[in-house]
Amino acid sequence: MTSFFNKKSQRTDRPVKPVFSFYDFFYYIGTFFLRSSSRFFRSCGKHFRQMGKSVRSHAALLGTFFKRGFSFVYEEIVGLIFAVVYCPYSFFKKLHLARKANGFGFMLQTAKNMIVHGYRSFFKQIRVLLCYALPIAAFFFLLNTISGFTDMDYAVAVSYDGQLLGYVADEAVYNNAEKLVQDRIIYDNQEPIRFSSQLTVAPLTSNQTLSDEFEICNRLIEATGEEITEAYGLYVDEKFFGATTNGAALAQALQNMLALYSSGVENERVSFVNDVQVKDGLYPESSIVDYEELESLLQSETEGKRTYIIQSGDSPIRIAQKNGIPVSQLRALNPDIDKNCMIGDEVLMANSKPFLTVKTAYTDTYEVPLKYKTISTSSNKYQKGTTKVVVPGKDGVALETAEKVYIDGVLSETNVLSTVTVREPVNREVIIGTYVNTTASTGSGTYSGKFMWPVDGGYVSCGINGYPGHTGMDIAAARGTNIRASMSGRVITVKYQNYGYGYHIIIDHGNGVQTLYGHCSKLLVNVGDYVNQGDIIAKVGTTGNSTGNHCHFEIRINKRYMNPANYIGTKYNR
Repeated sequence: MTSFFNKKSQRTDRPVKPVFSFYDFFYYIGTFFLRSSSRFFRSCGKHFRQMGKSVRSHAALLGTFFKRGFSFVYEEIVGLIFAVVYCPYSFFKKLHLARKANGFGFMLQTAKNMIVHGYRSFFKQIRVLLCYALPIAAFFFLLNTISGFTDMDYAVAVSYDGQLLGYVADEAVYNNAEKLVQDRIIYDNQEPIRFSSQLTVAPLTSNQTLSDEFEICNRLIEATGEEITEAYGLYVDEKFFGATTNGAALAQALQNMLALYSSGVENERVSFVNDVQVKDGLYPESSIVDYEELESLLQSETEGKRTYIIQSGDSPIRIAQKNGIPVSQLRALNPDIDKNCMIGDEVLMANSKPFLTVKTAYTDTYEVPLKYKTISTSSNKYQKGTTKVVVPGKDGVALETAEKVYIDGVLSETNVLSTVTVREPVNREVIIGTYVNTTASTGSGTYSGKFMWPVDGGYVSCGINGYPGHTGMDIAAARGTNIRASMSGRVITVKYQNYGYGYHIIIDHGNGVQTLYGHCSKLLVNVGDYVNQGDIIAKVGTTGNSTGNHCHFEIRINKRYMNPANYIGTKYNR
C-alpha cells in the first residue's frame, strides 16, 4: 500500500494516478502567489506612472498659467504703478538739472522730450489698465445704483382733484377708505358720489409716513367739498347705521345694555355677540341722525317672543318636536317644564331677539355627584329572585370647574374645564340568588283562584278515563297553537322524553298543586321561571307517545291525578 507521504508510488503492472504530498501543495500555492503578486505590482506601477504623467502635465500647465499671470501683473500693472509714482520725481529732478546747466530754453526742450518718451514707453500699460479699470468701475457703479433702488421704500400716492391726500401701502387700503366713505353717507335715494382719485407709485422719503384707511377716508370727505361734521358712527358687523354728535351718550347706552346682563360674579365677561364699534371721524351732514333714533334702534327687536299653549297628550319631547326646537333648548327656556307640564299652561319657545345680542360668560366651580356602580355576584345559597345587599353603595363627590355661556340671559352652553375628585364613590355589592327548588311542593292542596283553559282554542279529544292508564285530558289543536299557564306558579320541570310525555313542562302552584303540559312541539320557559296565569309557555305538538297534535294536560294535588274537567270544563271558554 502506498504511503501518503511517499512521492514515489510502488511499481505495478498497471498505471497508477500520481499522489501529491503536502510539499507539492504548498509549492503550488507559493508559486501561484508570487505570479499573482508580480502581475498586481506591474499593473499598479503602470497606473501610477500614467497618473504621474497626468499630474506632471497639469502641474506644468498650472505653472505656466501662474508664471505668465505673475509676469503680466509685474510687467504691466506693477511697472505702470512704479512709473506713475517714480516718474514725477525723476521728471522734476531732470528739469532742475537742465535749467541749472543750460538755462530755461533747454529745460523746456528736455521736458518735451521726456513727455514724448514717457508716452511711447507707457502707452501699452495705460491701455491695459484702462481695459481692466473701466469695466470694474462700471460694475461697482451698477451695484451702487441697484442698492440705492432696493433700499428705497415705495408707496401709493393718493391724490384727489390735484390735491395730495397721503400715501398708502397698497391700493387695497384706498379701496377700503373709499368704502368707508360710502358707508358713512346716507344718500336718501340720491346718486352716490363717484370718486376720481389718482393713484401713483412714488418713493417714500424718511419724513413721509403711511396713512391708514380711516385717515384717507377723512381726507377724502374733506376734499369732496361736502358739508362734514365731527361725529361718532355706529357700526354693527361692519354695517353703518348712522352717526351722532353725542358720542358719549351712545357709548353709555351700549354700556347700559351690557350691564343689564351682568350678575356681578367673579371672572364674569359680558360682551356683544355682534361686532359693535363706535368710530369717531368726519361724517357728511346727510349721515348725521338724532341720538334718539340710534337709541331707539339699540332697544328694538328683530324677532318677537314665541310661546306655546300645552295641549292634551303633550310632553316636553312632543312639544319640542311640534315647535322644531331641541329638547335642551326647551328645558333651558322653561327649567320647570318636566315638573309642571299642565294642559293650558303657556310655554316659552323662543325669547324675543333684540337688535344686539349679549353674551355672558363666567367660570363656575360646583360639586357634582360621582355615581356608584353595582357589582353583582351570583350564589346558589340564596333562592332565585333573592337579592342580598352586602355593601350599600354611596355616591362620591367631585369639584367641576366649567365655563357657562349665556346668550341674552339663557344658558347656551357649558364647557367643562376640569374635574377634581373629592371623595371616591363606594360601589354597591349585592348577591343574586340562583338556587331553584325543583321538587314538587306538598301541603293541604288548597289554592286561590281558578284554573284556566290552557290552549288557545282546541277541543277535548280524550278525557282522563279515555283508556286505561290515561292520567289527564287531551286537548286537540293545530301544531304551533299557544299553550298558556293554567295558573300562576314556578316552573319545576322542563324536559324531553322520547316516550311518554315527549316535550313537557310541570308548574308548581304551591300546597302540593301542580299542572303538566305534555307532547309540546316547542318549550318557551326554563326551570326556575315564575309564570303568571295566561303566560305563553309552549306550543302544541305531537312529541313522545302521541298519535296527533294535542296538549296532554294534567292537574295533580299531592301526587294524585285529578280530573281536569272538574276544574276547567270540557270546552274552550276564553
